[in-house]
Amino acid sequence: MASDAQPPDRPLVRPFVVIDDFLPPELQQHIWLYFQVENFARVDVSSPTGQWSWHDGAALRGPTIGYKTKWHAKYPTGTAVDALMETLVRQEERLRPALGRYEIDWDDFSASPSLYPSGTGLSWHRDAETNAGSFVYYVHPQWNVEWGGELMLGDPSQMSIPASHGPFFNPAPVESEDDGASWLNSHMENQRASDTLLASGVGSFVMPKSNRLVVIRGGLPHKIAKVSVAAGSHLRASVTGFFKRTASKLIR
Repeated sequence: MASDAQPPDRPLVRPFVVIDDFLPPELQQHIWLYFQVENFARVDVSSPTGQWSWHDGAALRGPTIGYKTKWHAKYPTGTAVDALMETLVRQEERLRPALGRYEIDWDDFSASPSLYPSGTGLSWHRDAETNAGSFVYYVHPQWNVEWGGELMLGDPSQMSIPASHGPFFNPAPVESEDDGASWLNSHMENQRASDTLLASGVGSFVMPKSNRLVVIRGGLPHKIAKVSVAAGSHLRASVTGFFKRTASKLIR
């Protein structure tokens, strides 16, 4: 039987990594309690032309915390998110198949609490080229397979889609060049993005299982399926963030 193991001198590379029971239950509970008191803002108000499309609904996001660089706040914050950030660094070897090595391939990252109520999601996109990858940690204490909110991941072959297509796989038409646009958001027109992603039309999905960590390799297309009406008052609660490439690993 053929083996899919890689030679020992070649690091294992994967498009994404899934780790269950990432935190001790008491730390997960601590973060869940933190969600009860943190301030969240609707992304369609705070970031109306960002990565969320108009039809993605009104997801909510809290402050972005930087590990070494300050965004809205900087580690340590004195909140429960500190424990998650510390665990990501302490267990960085488990993340290497998707990210590479800490302080060699990436050296900083962010963490943002997010809430997705029923009817909200996030359209297909890929992260900025300055990111070695991204992560999502599921904080909610329970989830049901009928509640939606799955993380959808494109086929690894789609990582070769040209950078000129932009983060939304939607290169601007030639007539837009005079306006300085090389790519467009897909809020109102996404036919080029749809054609590009449908060329292979396959991928993977990961259910938002409680206390699960997912790390996504930079450049892999992904989206969040909308949370179903069946979820009722249950919110898809997660901490998400981006791992920043070291200066020597920036794509030029």
